[in-house]
Amino acid sequence: MASISAAERTLHFFARPLMRCLYRVTALGREHLPKGGFLLLPNHITWVDAIVLQLACPRPIRYVIDEEFYRKRVLHPFLRAVGCIPINIRHSHSAIRAAAQQIAAGEIVCLFPEGQLERAGTLLRLQRGYELIARHANAAVVPVCLDQLWGSVFSFQGGRCFSKLPKRIPYQVTIAFGTPLKPEDADIATVREELLKLGEFCYSRRPAVDRHLAEECVRGLKRRP
Repeated sequence: MASISAAERTLHFFARPLMRCLYRVTALGREHLPKGGFLLLPNHITWVDAIVLQLACPRPIRYVIDEEFYRKRVLHPFLRAVGCIPINIRHSHSAIRAAAQQIAAGEIVCLFPEGQLERAGTLLRLQRGYELIARHANAAVVPVCLDQLWGSVFSFQGGRCFSKLPKRIPYQVTIAFGTPLKPEDADIATVREELLKLGEFCYSRRPAVDRHLAEECVRGLKRRP
């Protein structure tokens, strides 16, 4: 079963309270999470998805990340300490083996199957790398939807990141975990369909959906006078 390193304990102690001041996370479907190791597949909306997702998950998550980002001098010691797995798309075999070993050891491994941040707030084409990890590890695959992060400072809404002001603090976020898929059933079409279903489910739970149309029009005019 997964163990928590000293670096992760330090991160949880300092970062969790700060992030909870910035983001109010509602986690749905945590009962679907398997007890052992498995592969987690979320949509990718902002630069802080990994941190926000960890707030919703009761166990540490090992992220598969781009090797170039992993090797950045300022970030490398931290990313290594929290168990991130670097991947080079030209030479991915070692990363696939490392991810499979982590899953076999009872860890949660997370890979963003879109391979990049969404630029328009809609799900991009999924990449096939996760299928190799799931089959190599014979691991359950859990799709997860991150909802309401589009429009945050760290998203590409408006064509730019970091140069926007927060719309509100704390930022309301919903994270919905789907039911586990067997590795042989977790093809791209199925995972994409599950992510879209989770997105619809999250959208149906937004407070704005239950409000009167006139009230929402007034809210919209206040935001854009």
